[in-house]
Amino acid sequence: MEFPTEVLDQVLSYLTLRDRKSVSLVCESWSEIAFNSFYMKHVRLCIDSTWDQSIVDCFRNSSRRYRNVFIYLWTNSLSEMNFDMIVEILDLFGGAMERFHSLTSFTEEQLWNVMIRVPDIRELIVTVDASFLKYDRSVPVLKCLQASSNNVPLELFQPDTKSTTLQYAIKLIDVPRTCEMPSEECHFSVENLRFPMLQALKLTTWGSCAKNDEALRLFFNGVQYLKDVRLDFYVNDMFLDVLTQTCSGIESLELKQRNPNSDTFQLLERLKKLKNLSIFAYSYRQMPLQGKPLLSVKKFSFNLIMEDNEEKIFQGFRQLLPNVDDISIRLERNGNLINACQYFPELRRLTIADDLTRGHMKSANFFKNFGNLGQLEELTLKSIYVQSECMPPIRHLKRLTLQLFVWLTDNDMATLAKLYPQLKYLELFWCAKVSSGAVEEFCSRLQDCVVECVQYN
Repeated sequence: MEFPTEVLDQVLSYLTLRDRKSVSLVCESWSEIAFNSFYMKHVRLCIDSTWDQSIVDCFRNSSRRYRNVFIYLWTNSLSEMNFDMIVEILDLFGGAMERFHSLTSFTEEQLWNVMIRVPDIRELIVTVDASFLKYDRSVPVLKCLQASSNNVPLELFQPDTKSTTLQYAIKLIDVPRTCEMPSEECHFSVENLRFPMLQALKLTTWGSCAKNDEALRLFFNGVQYLKDVRLDFYVNDMFLDVLTQTCSGIESLELKQRNPNSDTFQLLERLKKLKNLSIFAYSYRQMPLQGKPLLSVKKFSFNLIMEDNEEKIFQGFRQLLPNVDDISIRLERNGNLINACQYFPELRRLTIADDLTRGHMKSANFFKNFGNLGQLEELTLKSIYVQSECMPPIRHLKRLTLQLFVWLTDNDMATLAKLYPQLKYLELFWCAKVSSGAVEEFCSRLQDCVVECVQYN
């Protein structure tokens, strides 16, 4: 019996990458459907130091056409052998490739050999060794890139370089939808930054420009249709004032601010379509927070500094963000999450990251009051150092993600099966001590649960 392609494609859309690989072995037609061009848009091919010619040879016999290639070779420059291997990969996939990133330096000639093989590139992020550049104020290969990309809507950011600069980052970005502005090492005229259809923007280290009201208004008036904004530097009230006045349609905002206060949230009241809000603070001094509720915000991310006024912090968050059902917390010091559970009992998704203090074992008290989260469906724990028997017993939990749980063992898998009997999805990221046998035993206990294991050697 043969399934219609559309039906099979819909069925396979629910599978993880690991399961798709298994399904693709059934026959050639299933392999083509499992890794069709639409799905391959979301798959990244990563080339690292473990690669050799035998892997490249396998790809010659594969029908998969990767659209995103990332090179993770931690060297200052590519050897002739490594570059020849990359060229072979580009000869196989370059016609369909949209994104190409490399952490190693290219010579001008190597970069040119990359570009002529990727005619439909949408995003290129590479590094060019300055010793191969011929002119002081430009990257010569950019002229070639312009000539080879006439049919592609790309914006080329050409930096004014200095003799002390060792490397230049070249970024080609599909301007109608997204743009990433680099650091202050690259200088641009604000008058030339006009992207009227731009929807996503990331700014990094714009400290000096952030203090110039006229320059800010000039820039943001040219990008009034922004929906997703990420500000990777500490923002002052003047910057936020200009941003919220000129770009009122923002739906997702990620920012850093030294001391968020009531004025911060009063400025955010202008963003009536804001759904996702992320704030990284140095300190929370002005408490309690006051202002009109931001009713449109559903997801809130912040860093928890564990100050003496922690309860007032959560009281303010609750008052200003009453409809939030998805919270992501980054722990800065040891502490518990009692107030998070007390003031946001309607949470459906909760993420907790503890990158800074993961060497400290968490006790059962860390998860005290998790029983109040009666609607919680998804829980993600990143680097939380806790014994499995101290994990919160949320019996109605549907999805659980454990990242960097390097201490998790086979015995802990049995405990997880008892704690979360209704689990439908479990992701284990870098849990090296868990064997495949323990995963199979877990799946036999929870037969409706999909387990995804991601390991790094």
